[in-house]
Amino acid sequence: MTKQTCARYVTKRGRSSGTARRELGVLRAAINHAHREGRLTRSVAVHLPTSGAPRDRWLTRVEAAALLRAALREPRVRLYLPLFILIGLYCGRRKEAILSLRWSQVDLSAGRIDFRAPGAPQTNKRRGRIPIPLRLVPHLARDRHRFRDP
Repeated sequence: MTKQTCARYVTKRGRSSGTARRELGVLRAAINHAHREGRLTRSVAVHLPTSGAPRDRWLTRVEAAALLRAALREPRVRLYLPLFILIGLYCGRRKEAILSLRWSQVDLSAGRIDFRAPGAPQTNKRRGRIPIPLRLVPHLARDRHRFRDP
């Protein structure tokens, strides 16, 4: 595995360099794991393409409003989708953090949301407690009565 074969893979793959970088990173991890487990006699260097610039775009207010309108209009959408979108927009949390959130973790009186699951170990994702954004408070207060923890 040479630098040239890795570069050729990126070219032949026909995807963005970020995708190829992720795939080659998985290959590197698999090779290193096989070496640690004794399945390979030596580790092989996998050369990754340079990482691209981070995305620098967010939804505009108009786009966010259109997303919410579309979620409310669609009859097949579950009732909690608009609240999911609002929490994502106002809190900027990952999908899994929002989906695993329970009402017991939302303290409207103290104005805080604790995204850490009770009893779950701390991970690199660093879910934490945040103040509830003021524009999100009325939506949470309204929907708290509609959706209850099982």
